[in-house]
Amino acid sequence: MMLKKFAMSLVLVCVLAMAASAPAAEKSSNRKTGSQNSSNPMAPEFGPSVVFDRSDGAVQLSDLRGKMAVVVFFQSWCPICNTWSPELLAQMDKAFGDDPAVALIAIKVDGGTPAEAKAYLRSKKANLSKWIVASDTGGLYYQRVSGTDKLWGYALIDRDGRLVERGDAGSFYPEPTGKRFALADPKLKQKAHPAPIFAADQDIPAELKPAAHAAEMGHLALALRALKSWEHGKTKDAAQKMRTTVLDNLAARVTNASANLQSDDPEIRYDAFHILVAMSALSDTPAGQSAAAALKSLKTDKTLAADLGNDQRAEAAFWGMLSRSTRLEIQQRKAQLPIAMQQFAAAFTGTSYAERALNEAETIAAGQLAE
Repeated sequence: MMLKKFAMSLVLVCVLAMAASAPAAEKSSNRKTGSQNSSNPMAPEFGPSVVFDRSDGAVQLSDLRGKMAVVVFFQSWCPICNTWSPELLAQMDKAFGDDPAVALIAIKVDGGTPAEAKAYLRSKKANLSKWIVASDTGGLYYQRVSGTDKLWGYALIDRDGRLVERGDAGSFYPEPTGKRFALADPKLKQKAHPAPIFAADQDIPAELKPAAHAAEMGHLALALRALKSWEHGKTKDAAQKMRTTVLDNLAARVTNASANLQSDDPEIRYDAFHILVAMSALSDTPAGQSAAAALKSLKTDKTLAADLGNDQRAEAAFWGMLSRSTRLEIQQRKAQLPIAMQQFAAAFTGTSYAERALNEAETIAAGQLAE
């Protein structure tokens, strides 16, 4: 009974809370709400429903900029899927597991913990060192991305964090020797145009490969510390060269993000703000100091500062709405969440999260029609 009451009041509670905190939108009324760089929407960030193993640390899609991210959504209970999933995982391991341009992400959507997700993948002979693994409470993130709760699905995300493609993970090309899975096709990279930090043919000493992997997965501070520790003996020159490469990459990110702060597109603008905040934490690097200076300069642009403040309030309200929705049963959420997102967008018009909420509401609603 309590759950039913919660479901019925989800929209009202969300909108009332947002209305109380929603800022005036006059200063942003002349902003464009569509993407100026691509017709593809930004892929949703993982949010409160996606849980990572504590030993691995949490990952955000924004950490993986420059990469092609292949997200596989799986359900472990399906007997038929379990007959072909080992071959799918093996082919993906072989095609992309050692490719610095690609991030492989596996998310369990049928309940359980990240440890259980890992145990399932391990039982199917997946090489866990090549995968980022998580669980998705109630399959909420899967629903936000695909609009469905099909057994196995995928999302392909490009180097700028945009959702390029989604579909059934089990799709394959029949061949005389067996199935060739579409998700293991190297041509996928042509859709995502990845640009990794380190070139695929760069000769990286074995001792430095963990640091290179950390850098590619967005753990930049860890990578820089590790490379610094190897700047001696036979690895000195390689470590110094790699550290310079990482620092140059960071500098380019900060330059690009600083320019994108002036974008008329709310998504691009707020994404740039997030990148600068993350980079500013690397305060002992020139890029980190430049990011901090760019953020400090916002004080002189009151209109931009107000827009970003609106985005921050919208972001907090959006994550709150999603956190509450994880307590709903899937079918209740399918009916309630699109309405809540549409009303959220109306309350926070002109912000990046208004656009994202509308995209996700459309995705979920379309998934219902397709069922």
